[in-house]
Order: sequence, then C-alpha cells, then structure tokens
Amino acid sequence: MATTGATITGKPLAIWHKYDPGDYNIIETAIPVAETNEGAGRIMAGSIEAGNVVRGIHIGSYHKAARSYMAIEEYVIDKGYVKVGPPWEQYITDPVEVPDTSMWITHIYFRVQ
Repeated sequence: MATTGATITGKPLAIWHKYDPGDYNIIETAIPVAETNEGAGRIMAGSIEAGNVVRGIHIGSYHKAARSYMAIEEYVIDKGYVKVGPPWEQYITDPVEVPDTSMWITHIYFRVQ
C-alpha cells in the first residue's frame, strides 16, 4: 500500500468470481482503504457495490469452508432471497498471528435481493 499511499481500513478480502475445484478459479483479492485512488502497476482501484447482503461466519480452516457456504446458501433460499453477483470472503484472523487453523475466522458474504 506504500506505492499508492492508501490507508488500510479493514481486513483483506477475496471475491470469488469462479470456483470450480475440478477446473480453475478466478479470484480477485482486495484490501479496504480509506482513500479512493487510481492504483499503481498491477494494483487497481475498485469497490464493492452497496446493497443487501447475507453474512455467514466460518470458524476453522479455509479448506472446510464448503459447509459454511452450503449453510449460507440454504439460508438464502429459505428466506426467498436471490443471490446477485459473486460471493466474497473477509479474512478476520491473520494466520501469521494465529497459526491454529481451527481458530481462524472468515466472514462470507452473498449480495442478495
């Protein structure tokens, strides 16, 4: 972030544009910042559109997040919501500070209508 001069305001994100364990994934990574800027080099400015979301909290290894995704998707269906756009994750726990994967906290978001 030193390159752009941006002030970090939140935990890192991953926006899952395509997930297919048998094929390939398309993931956009992001770090929330206070200022809007143009980015630099391979760092691009962007934003997540405001709107209604359903948030689930996954506790544990990233490799076990599929169950949390299924539970959130079931909730979305039960409430009659429609998913809009790709889901994203926010990594609340820093794996360097907390190496025990069973204690990692990840927020999973689905934009809904």
